[in-house]
Amino acid sequence: GAEGAEGAEGAGGAGVARGASGPGGPGAATAAAATAGGFYFTDRYASDLIVRQKTASDSPLPSGNAVAAIALLELGQPEPARRVLQAFASQLDRGAEGMSSMVEAALLYVRAHGPVDPTPAAAGHGGFAGTGAPVADASAAGGASANDSDASAAGATRDVASPDQVAAGVVAVRAAWAAPQQLNVHVDVLDAFHINAHQASHGLVPTALRLTGVEPADIAGIDYPPGEERRFAFAEEPIRIYHGAITIAVRFARATSDRPLSLRLTYQACDENACLPPITKQVEVPPA
Repeated sequence: GAEGAEGAEGAGGAGVARGASGPGGPGAATAAAATAGGFYFTDRYASDLIVRQKTASDSPLPSGNAVAAIALLELGQPEPARRVLQAFASQLDRGAEGMSSMVEAALLYVRAHGPVDPTPAAAGHGGFAGTGAPVADASAAGGASANDSDASAAGATRDVASPDQVAAGVVAVRAAWAAPQQLNVHVDVLDAFHINAHQASHGLVPTALRLTGVEPADIAGIDYPPGEERRFAFAEEPIRIYHGAITIAVRFARATSDRPLSLRLTYQACDENACLPPITKQVEVPPA
């Protein structure tokens, strides 16, 4: 029953239901949420999907993660329920009107157990601060609480990161003026990951660069690398990708290095089996 909890959320929280009914009982159902926060919509071994989602927004049906959190509370498992709420806290803050089931789950938790700190590390658990930087576990600094001790007995706690935070950490972006009329944007992709090329395959999100602080007529062109074609388990046809280090050259019609610019790089990061949500990173470029 534990595999259902780890790999499949399912509509209405099927992952929790399968985990709770298995030989391990309620404890098996909490394994994934206790370490990562939230449940995926599909099994972790599903290799025929481009994106493995972990969602909290309602559709015509209540969000599976919200139902999972409510079920965990009913099962007397408030700790993994709290981690589910923390995993989607920032999304809930931005768009609660589309997450009424998660609002209900949060209300039930708060009524029974008190406020939920949206930053897991502030409560003595591994997590991410508002900047997306990892925060050290309190137990490593000698400040472990009773909950930390319980978690350590079952296994070391781990950082809780949303899919967007993971995607942001996969790619590093920096820019440097190569000449008064050329700006080179250096993109470094983490090992074991890739991003779609600018000329992406059908249905995939292309890597794209946009600039502000300059008139469109002043941009002579943006030169993207061609990328290379590779085959992956989640696609029938080869996909053109970038991996490792690449450079995107921005050419200007006149000298532009004397002014500040803002770059926005949109990309979708994937590994060998699945893809993370597409995100946009912004980089400020000072004058040369």
